[in-house]
Amino acid sequence: MGQYDGNVNFASKIHKFVYSLNAVMNHYESPVSISESSRENFFSTSNRYTESKASNNGFANWYSFNSEASYEVDTLNLISVSFNGSLSENEGLFLRTSKDFDLSHSLISGYEKTGIFTADWKNFTGTFDYQKLFKRKGRIFTFSYRYDHGLQDVNHNDKYVGLLNFPDYWQYVNINGFNNEQTLQVD
Repeated sequence: MGQYDGNVNFASKIHKFVYSLNAVMNHYESPVSISESSRENFFSTSNRYTESKASNNGFANWYSFNSEASYEVDTLNLISVSFNGSLSENEGLFLRTSKDFDLSHSLISGYEKTGIFTADWKNFTGTFDYQKLFKRKGRIFTFSYRYDHGLQDVNHNDKYVGLLNFPDYWQYVNINGFNNEQTLQVD
């Protein structure tokens, strides 16, 4: 259990070509967490007390990558590109028990819920830029293109087991999404 990180940086220049790279990795594991709670409803005799117990644990990984390169064709022309990306994955396990009692503290209903949560996110961005300076002072031509791409996948998979007066059932939630965006600019 715990956390560890890693980071790599690299930069180089060879004549008119410049390149840099940065990569980061992070891993985290959460220890088991336990909580208990109780509630009293003074306005009801049939559902007077509720007691809950819960435990959960999980992990997460995160990765990031950034790179950039440029090439000076000559003193009037510059080309540059970049790529950035990040990935994230998470998972959590949990167990929860909830029980309802009447005024005499007799059990009237209850359930046990077990489940798993998973989530993945991916984001990428790429750019291309060209800049031309003209010999005439103050004149610049710029061409820029950018592409962004993002994905997400989130899942909840829960199982409810009735202990008393509560139905058994499964609940599954899946959220998928993506985003693509392109930008072109000419000046």
